Amino acid sequence: MAEECSYYYYDNGYSCALKREKEGNSTIDSDTVHRYCWGYHYEDCPRYKNRVTSSRPCYLTSACVEAMGLTDNCHELEVLRSFRDGYILSLPNGVDEVTEYYCCAPTIVDRIKKQANAKEIFEQIYMELILPCVGLIEKGKYNEAFTKYKQYTYDLQRI
Repeated sequence: MAEECSYYYYDNGYSCALKREKEGNSTIDSDTVHRYCWGYHYEDCPRYKNRVTSSRPCYLTSACVEAMGLTDNCHELEVLRSFRDGYILSLPNGVDEVTEYYCCAPTIVDRIKKQANAKEIFEQIYMELILPCVGLIEKGKYNEAFTKYKQYTYDLQRI
C-alpha cells in the first residue's frame, strides 16, 4: 500500500490536521480520504497543496540550514514538520502550541543572532534538541519528543 498523507489521522472518524488548523474542524469525508489521504494522490489534495509554511525565522530551520549546512527539506526538518502537522496539531491544544512556536521563534532567532557565538548556539540546538527529538519521533516516542521540545523552547526564551 502507498504511503498515507502525514496530515491524515483517525479520531472517531476521518480527520485532517490541515483542515483543523485552518477551519477549526478536522472532520473530512470518506471520499476525500479515499481520493487523497490514503497515499495514492495526497500531493494533489487542495489542502496539502496550499498548506501554510511559515516564512518567519525559525530556530530549528536556522540550526539545520545556517549552522549545519543542510537543506530546507533535509530529513531532520521533514521529520519535525511531519511531527508538527500530524502529532502536535492533533493534540487538543495543538493549534495553540504551533501558534505559540511561531510567535516566540523569531524572537529566539533574533536573540541568538545577536550573540558572538551564534553559529555555536545553533549547532548546540541541532545536537541537543533536533537530533534527539528526531530519534524519539522515529521510535514513536512522540510525547517524549514533545516534552523535550517544550522544555528546550522554554529555556531558549530565557536567553
